[in-house]
Amino acid sequence: MSVQPRSPDTLNHTVLFDDGCAKSRLEELTKLFIKKFELEEAEKIWDKAKRQFKTPPTFNYIEAELEIMYGKRAREEAEKVLEAERQAYVSYLSDYIKTNLTRVSKQLRFMVYAINEKGEPYKLKIIVEKMFKALPKGDGYYECEEEYVGEHDFDRLNQINLTRGRLNEFKDYEPYLSEELKKLWVEAQDLATLERVKKEAKGDAEKEQGSEGL
Repeated sequence: MSVQPRSPDTLNHTVLFDDGCAKSRLEELTKLFIKKFELEEAEKIWDKAKRQFKTPPTFNYIEAELEIMYGKRAREEAEKVLEAERQAYVSYLSDYIKTNLTRVSKQLRFMVYAINEKGEPYKLKIIVEKMFKALPKGDGYYECEEEYVGEHDFDRLNQINLTRGRLNEFKDYEPYLSEELKKLWVEAQDLATLERVKKEAKGDAEKEQGSEGL
């Protein structure tokens, strides 16, 4: 096995960003680097002994000793390799990411904006309304919360949620995006974030609840 970063075309999201896979990769690389450092040190000592016409010493370290000697530096180098693989993979996917972020932003812009009575565009809010619904067989009522946008437009909110949910595919890539892609990501995130307003069951008073996004 090699300590060199793997080619991005042989990788996928799970291999690089799944916690279990990333942990296994770091452990594997750390062991490889420890072995690499051990061999490099041995070669230096053997070379020095030969130049002094001495018998090279025998290396017989146990694993725990090697971990103490090289573990920290090996782990740091392993993390650099994993980061390099992630960066290369995201760069490899740049066209795909750009195409999809642009498409999602376009769809969200169409869905999250409406036109008021003055013909001016405004961004929709998620209305969280308490409602009372009849229990089965007419045995009283129960209280629940319903969410919608506009005039009780549940379908539109569902479409917004489905569309902005597609951004989850790219969340792990954010630290590795180019400047161009970061701008697209921020734009998509902004469109996906809708202010939430709570509407009480009695009366029409509305209270701000913050915003909802990814």
